[in-house]
Amino acid sequence: MIPENKTRTSMPFKVVQTLEGKKYKLFTIPSGWESNNILRYPNKCISKYLKDENSTPTLDWDVIKCKVKRTDVLSYENGEKLVSEMLKHSDTEDDVDNYTQRRRSHNKSLNLNPIAQDMMGNVVLTNRNTDIASSSADLPIELNYNLVYTEDIQANSTNTSQVFSNDTTPLVQDSVSFDISKMFENQKQILDNQATILSQIYQNRQQQLDNNSAIIAQIQSLKNVQNSFIQKVSALSVQMEDAVFQITSSYNQDVQTLNSSKGHVENIPIYEKPVDSAQELDELENQLSDPNNRDCLKNRYSILCSGEENETNVTSDNGESENEINEEENTINKKKRNDSVEEHTKENKEGDVIKNISKDIAKYNSNVIIGKETSV
Repeated sequence: MIPENKTRTSMPFKVVQTLEGKKYKLFTIPSGWESNNILRYPNKCISKYLKDENSTPTLDWDVIKCKVKRTDVLSYENGEKLVSEMLKHSDTEDDVDNYTQRRRSHNKSLNLNPIAQDMMGNVVLTNRNTDIASSSADLPIELNYNLVYTEDIQANSTNTSQVFSNDTTPLVQDSVSFDISKMFENQKQILDNQATILSQIYQNRQQQLDNNSAIIAQIQSLKNVQNSFIQKVSALSVQMEDAVFQITSSYNQDVQTLNSSKGHVENIPIYEKPVDSAQELDELENQLSDPNNRDCLKNRYSILCSGEENETNVTSDNGESENEINEEENTINKKKRNDSVEEHTKENKEGDVIKNISKDIAKYNSNVIIGKETSV
């Protein structure tokens, strides 16, 4: 009799039965290939993997439904001999059927270990795909589970049976707790990174708003300077227009001086014939009765009475005649008048140039400000 609670590892090989087409086939496989009547079978290098008891399935292996026939196989050669013996007898039964009923009678509670084993097996197989060289102890297969031999106490039998106890609850709990704690750590790190990024974005946005406020203040200051400049230019333009108007008005007035009175058209040498008869006196009275003639004579006589002695002489000191002097003075007066007109025209042009410059400056400042506002 085997002592109670004595443990040993399961056998490294199994014999399973599969259905291909309409025929049943028996195989000797490593124990790690089968889990919950699911066989994972390689699609290349089959003979190499079959003889290696530590070989583990990968994700690219085929998945086949199977039925476990024998589990107590020590080596691949023993399994092949056992398969040969089983092929001679078509009525072979599973060796696990002898104790299945006994296990069910002793264990009435729901066992979730197979489901957890299958879930953990998929996780481990995924990790094994990236690191195939790791130890086979990573897989939660039957090789890592304990076999507990208990004495079967019955009224009519003293035989013992083997009861397999696959208690994987601690392993599942440790793995799940590890995964959950790692998941929470990653989630916390992600939240910390997001908080840091949001804080940096907020600081950048605040700095951008401060810069925009400073730019707006500078633009407002430039607008004030521009308005002041435009007002000063406008005042200067009004003063220039007033000055030009006064100059133009002064040129339109008929102004003459005593020194240049001889150059006037009406200021010609005067010779009045003495009155010899009453008829001539009457004619003179009639002329004086006309206001225009009277004003004309008044101007002539006033010039003659207030002029210098040299101007009343018929001839000059150089012996030139009065007509020649008048022509020369007329020429000089015309030249002066032309010079005055040219100077007036030049001043008008300068005023127009100043106006154009003021308009160009105002247009340039408005374009500069509009360009800065657009860039902002």
